[in-house]
Amino acid sequence: MGNRRNVGRKVSSPARYGAAAFAMLAFSPCVCTAELMTREEIEDELMGVKVSGVIEGTSVRWRECIDREGQTVYEVDGDQAREGTVTITEAGLACFSYGGLASCFTVERDGPYYAFVDAMDRFLVKQVERPIRECTGPRGAGEIG
Repeated sequence: MGNRRNVGRKVSSPARYGAAAFAMLAFSPCVCTAELMTREEIEDELMGVKVSGVIEGTSVRWRECIDREGQTVYEVDGDQAREGTVTITEAGLACFSYGGLASCFTVERDGPYYAFVDAMDRFLVKQVERPIRECTGPRGAGEIG
């Protein structure tokens, strides 16, 4: 016969509580303050600006200059500056192209700053300088420092 001490009582394991806690977190609404920006907001914010920041979860710094026509100069710690273009899609994605390689990002506003987000990274903007009329040459993004 079985153990009668547990008859009528629920027996729970720590794993059961862990799964319940995970389910509550995974399916709870986000309490984030960041909001997706619209196509119009992205165009207003990005055209004619120098931005810089870090890749979330790392100490890697980056910097980008975007002129009013969408010409860009991008630089990341330890890498050579690259010239390219940015286009904003109807769906509200900021698509950057450098030498034939393109990456598209959603843009989230969080207070006075924003972040470029794709499936792998979140580029946090920590500094914004405007207005910028043009980004000149491969050093147009400026020194990272």
